[in-house]
Amino acid sequence: AQGLHWFAHDAFFQEARRVAKAGASIAAWTYATPTFDNAALNEVWMHCYTDILQPYFPPGREFVDAHYATLPFPFAERTTKTFHQRYHWSLTRFLQYISTWSAVRHYRRKHAIDPIETRVKPSLLTVSADADQNCTLRFEMTVLQAVIG
Repeated sequence: AQGLHWFAHDAFFQEARRVAKAGASIAAWTYATPTFDNAALNEVWMHCYTDILQPYFPPGREFVDAHYATLPFPFAERTTKTFHQRYHWSLTRFLQYISTWSAVRHYRRKHAIDPIETRVKPSLLTVSADADQNCTLRFEMTVLQAVIG
């Protein structure tokens, strides 16, 4: 499950225990907020994420930001693995991607403006003059796996 952070955890885990055979495996994965390899670009992006977008995520996003380390995952024999996936995207493509986030929808609803066009894009363009030039992004992905007893 990639969206486990949004679930009603107690009810989900109770149902998982009910339907699983003893010794069954359960896994959940998440990917953290992407980072740029370019340090200057990443610094501006982290400011945009933390100060502009993050406050507009619904409860549960804190589990993603903590790489699921704080997610209630009540099973024995728990293992965690983290790996990185790199993408080469233009800023235009990146902005299209983050435009799909629920935080962006909530921001638009509350303020009646698009935070991507009015705040994030102009900030990123202060350190990258070309929105169509490819940048290297890194997504840190975390997988939790456990055995249901």
